[in-house]
Amino acid sequence: MKNLIGLAILAMVLASMPGTVTAEKKGGVSFACGTTYSVGAEEGSLLLQHHGKFSLINVGSSTSIQDGKGRVLTLGDIRPGDWIEYWSEPKAGSQITRKIAVNAHANSDCAAPAVLGKNG
Repeated sequence: MKNLIGLAILAMVLASMPGTVTAEKKGGVSFACGTTYSVGAEEGSLLLQHHGKFSLINVGSSTSIQDGKGRVLTLGDIRPGDWIEYWSEPKAGSQITRKIAVNAHANSDCAAPAVLGKNG
């Protein structure tokens, strides 16, 4: 319960802040990345950090999650500190996350993985 309250407070703070984790859009599909800061498996969310910015990602039941070797993962398998690359697309006024890669080789469109607490 304490985690949920902390995640809710952090989400409210983040909602008031401009910016996002590193992102690039191609044809309506957005690619972004960051280091996992917190996992809300029950809520279906990930909080990512990259270069001092945070992004809260909603992860739906149809989202494909795989590790760097192509093994299927669940949201509960993701841990703080994991490097995340994800692809999303707009739907009904929000972003729908379609694919998440965990600890995969960093995509050339993304800057080098950030280290928690040591972002410049």
